[in-house]
Amino acid sequence: MNASKTQTLFSPPNAPQLPGLSFRGFGGEADFAHMAELINVCNRADKLDERTTAEEVRNNYTHLTNCDLDRDFLVAEIDGQMVGYSRVWWVEETDTGRIVAFHIGVLHPDWRRKGIGSAMLAWNQQRLREKVAELDKPKIFRGFFDESQPGDKALLQGDGYQAERFFFEMKRDLSEPIPEPQLPEGLEIRPVEEAHYRPIWDAKDEAFRDHWGHSPSTEESYQRWLNSPHFEPSLWQVAWDGDQVAGMILNVIFHNEDEELDRKWGWTDPICVRRPWRRRGLASNLLYASMRLLKDRGREWAALGVDVDNPLGALKLYENAGYKLHARFETWQKTID
Repeated sequence: MNASKTQTLFSPPNAPQLPGLSFRGFGGEADFAHMAELINVCNRADKLDERTTAEEVRNNYTHLTNCDLDRDFLVAEIDGQMVGYSRVWWVEETDTGRIVAFHIGVLHPDWRRKGIGSAMLAWNQQRLREKVAELDKPKIFRGFFDESQPGDKALLQGDGYQAERFFFEMKRDLSEPIPEPQLPEGLEIRPVEEAHYRPIWDAKDEAFRDHWGHSPSTEESYQRWLNSPHFEPSLWQVAWDGDQVAGMILNVIFHNEDEELDRKWGWTDPICVRRPWRRRGLASNLLYASMRLLKDRGREWAALGVDVDNPLGALKLYENAGYKLHARFETWQKTID
């Protein structure tokens, strides 16, 4: 990928007439550091417990599916300085077969409520309509936001979106007693080797087919996972039944967040169990094994995200393991005419 490139100029519908405001397309690798900085500024303002780095942004944007950065990425600038950006892409849901057209947007707090966000949303939807026009299937727009982002909610609600799904972020104090893991008979946790990466990935994709919103994995998503700066297989807890992956928790530590957020969290997420091994206590015991490992790595809290209406009873499982509500987030959707 080139460090810089010729920038395409865009004209979003109903863009506000603000001095110095302009819109352009992707500018190459030089954008990644500015995007990371903007995300972190917004997360601080919105009181979100997440931080990112230019390395993480670069990896995410180097491995995209159904997204052409030259046409599906928009930057808002004031006097040549990035103050916002948005991106669009689509997937086909496994369970419904419908096309879900996703859009995300980030806008500097100093430039909110001036019409820029509305213009970016209109551009996102216009571009998505073009992208999915030839796909002869039911189609929806989908956006998402945290409970601490009321402006995002108001923007979508004002544009005709309706609440679709609710999620919790939960955390568990690792200073509290952690039960001794007791795996079901015949299963064992093994150290992860490089040869295991693809079988683990494929098993995860298979297990998540039963979850809301699943779409088939792609080679790009696999490469994004492999090249993540947070890829740390020594943290994973993967249960095997012979040569078959039965279940897993691919634990993650975001070390870049420790100092600024003044916390020592570890994420027991993603977690999944394949169908033949469910209802045997595997998930809860993988959680206990993960908690103990994270505590040994100096973590003080374990965290995860959960679909409140998960049909497999995940919320109750996590509550029984000692996880408590920390934050809420939602997805909202609108039918594409």
